Amino acid sequence: MATTAATPEELARGRRRLAVLGAGWGALALLLVALHSPGQMSLDTVVALYEGVINRAVGWGPPFMAAVLEWLGGGVVGAAVFVALNTALVLGGFFLVLTRGADTGHLGRLPAWRLLLALLLCLNPLFLLYVGIIWKDVLLATLAMAAVVGLWSLERRPDARRWWLVALVGLALAALPWARQQAFLVAFPLWGVLAWLVARRQPGRPRRFAAGLAVLLALALGQRGIGAAADATITPLPESPTSTGLAIIMAYDIIGMSATSADGEPARSAGAGEATIDAMRRSYSPERVDSSWHVPEVSSFINGLSQDELRSAWWRGVREHTGDYLGHRANALASLLGLRSMEGCVAGYWGVAGIPEHVLHAGLIEEMDPRDRLVGRITVQLRDTPVLRHWTYLVVLAVVTFVQLRRRGGEGATTSAGATLGAWLYFGSYVPTTIACDYRYLYPTAALACLVALHLLVAPRPAKVSP
Repeated sequence: MATTAATPEELARGRRRLAVLGAGWGALALLLVALHSPGQMSLDTVVALYEGVINRAVGWGPPFMAAVLEWLGGGVVGAAVFVALNTALVLGGFFLVLTRGADTGHLGRLPAWRLLLALLLCLNPLFLLYVGIIWKDVLLATLAMAAVVGLWSLERRPDARRWWLVALVGLALAALPWARQQAFLVAFPLWGVLAWLVARRQPGRPRRFAAGLAVLLALALGQRGIGAAADATITPLPESPTSTGLAIIMAYDIIGMSATSADGEPARSAGAGEATIDAMRRSYSPERVDSSWHVPEVSSFINGLSQDELRSAWWRGVREHTGDYLGHRANALASLLGLRSMEGCVAGYWGVAGIPEHVLHAGLIEEMDPRDRLVGRITVQLRDTPVLRHWTYLVVLAVVTFVQLRRRGGEGATTSAGATLGAWLYFGSYVPTTIACDYRYLYPTAALACLVALHLLVAPRPAKVSP
């Protein structure tokens, strides 16, 4: 879209703003790395680092996160490099979008109120906290954000010499599906965007079709290659992580339905006695499956069911007790969105904690140093505010979706649509699957919602066409 040339006053204002933002961003990045390094590490993080030491998986999650940490140096080094790269990618992506690729003319024309709102989005404490947490959900969000920023750049300037950027974006998008089981829901819309951006530069429909197909094929091959490299680094478990996850989801649904139904179904029909059903009713919480899973009567009953019996009991409950199922799922989703107490929702993490053997072999010390305690106090203060409640970012996502539907075009519209669709699909995957209100689950949706909102704030307005 054509824009008018910036005036000398606008260029001077833009240069001043760019200098201030550049200095501030650099100082902030150094501060965050110093504050967080070598990273905030929960039990899952320490397990991943331990897997890198023994070169085989011991947790039920995909081995990609452990492989990434090992590729970055393993142990404390790998964790510290992860924090530094994560900070650089998140803050760097925000800076490039905010300044439109260091465009002083555009930055000088940007109204002050839009710049202020954009700064508030970039400096959201959520991101300042999460750049230092070593979680696969954070890796997923960062890969997606970096890919979206690159796609906006490709969409704005389709230069034939920018194949290096196509390759970098393709690498991020090929790795994305391995970050988490549902990550493909974010990745695939963006795969389509990259294929379209490359294909649209080709003359003629046949060549465009061939180019788009070639991009998708390259992404699929890259995805398989990255998965093979991760498996070669960390030998995966023989049992699929996805099947384990589905079993836990079905178990949580059975507990939820049985605890809230008047007759204790479907657990009763699956062989649960009165003591087990009473234990489910006492321990069930819509906040997390752990509250019941740790009760001996409940865990022994669930573990005593075969996969076929578990699936049969779950399906019977969904079919015959649909109201109880929907009520259980609605309550679990409300907890995940932060519409209830955040007390048990692990809004953040600080310090190092893990199984002693894993901590020792990973070369770590289980502790909370003064920096960790500072991060912890900040997180606790923010836990009950909209900053750390996902309904906030669902509202942001709804607003940016409405704006895109009304605008129907403008700079970066194709990429914005792909990112927004991916965010909605990822959120939707947790509606029937959430097993805890852990905040990190929907962090990728929050990150993409804020990134697209930032782009809509600072991008040039579409030209108005007279009727």
